[in-house]
Amino acid sequence: MKHVLFISFILIVAPMALSQTMYVHTKNGQTPFTISLIDSITFSIIPTLAHWPCDEGVGTILHDHSGNGFNSDSMSAGVSWVAGGINLNGGYNSVFFSDSIFRLSEGTWQVTINADSGKKGWILAKDNFGFNDDGMLTLEEDGYLYFTIHPKDSAYAKSAVANKLTPRGVDIVVTAQWGASGMKLFINNELVGSDPYTGPILSLGRPFCLGYGYTFGGASFDGVIKDVVIYNQSIK
Repeated sequence: MKHVLFISFILIVAPMALSQTMYVHTKNGQTPFTISLIDSITFSIIPTLAHWPCDEGVGTILHDHSGNGFNSDSMSAGVSWVAGGINLNGGYNSVFFSDSIFRLSEGTWQVTINADSGKKGWILAKDNFGFNDDGMLTLEEDGYLYFTIHPKDSAYAKSAVANKLTPRGVDIVVTAQWGASGMKLFINNELVGSDPYTGPILSLGRPFCLGYGYTFGGASFDGVIKDVVIYNQSIK
């Protein structure tokens, strides 16, 4: 397949060998490919399933910038706008999305957060109350970050747990991925947790949401979410 990519940038190359990978947002369904501009520099194109910058500042809808049309369906009254993001304010606040957003066999969540406290709360959730044959997929913060899959017909968790405390009062990029390479959890591109589980989760009865998950009645993440991207494959 022939790909045409227009990139406008200034490139300064030091007199040494470079090895650099860049992830570029593309629409769902496009095949990943690599562009070699210089022998020592490659750019990897990763399909983006959904991208919410969370920068609207007003209203009750988060708009998907991937071109795939996955705008949010609703937003709790307790969610507030802040500079460059949304504050979930703990409690039972959420932004809800369609149930059919992402692939369940492999994928990546990438979210920029700023944590206010270490109080337990859901950041992203795709879950179902009672584990009734559907499983769950969640990213939560409880002083440490937890990325968890409950497989179908199983009430025990497969979790990638961060090996360090979540930084407070600063923006961090959290990447959580699952699939053939196992479960992996990153903070600012540093691998902080993993689990060898490679199985998929099946279709879930609850919607995907930012914030409050239904399972166990857990509360929302206490802090700000500034950017959310879903890829339909592992990116690391």
